Amino acid sequence: MWVPLFCTFLDGGHDFVSRLHGATITTLPCRPSEYLRRQVRIAAFAYERPDRLSASVGDLFMACSDWPHSEGTADPVTDLEALGPLPAGFRGGNVDRLLRRV
Repeated sequence: MWVPLFCTFLDGGHDFVSRLHGATITTLPCRPSEYLRRQVRIAAFAYERPDRLSASVGDLFMACSDWPHSEGTADPVTDLEALGPLPAGFRGGNVDRLLRRV
């Protein structure tokens, strides 16, 4: 749930420094949040609503559960299925990408 705000802080801090000093500290070919979107994947529980988070910041999320530990949910698959359609990355594409299977 912290990811959308973090992306806002990354880009906002970059923009603020640029306005304050008249230029950025270093030239970046992409917005700071784009590096996160390109290189980071984040595990999300069903209760964090990865479907909504993905709509906000992109397909960065992967399923997680911690099952059978108490931090997880009792039935993570059912919890995820109850959300309805999820982005392709969440359903396995992001894991394949991290494991370099695609």
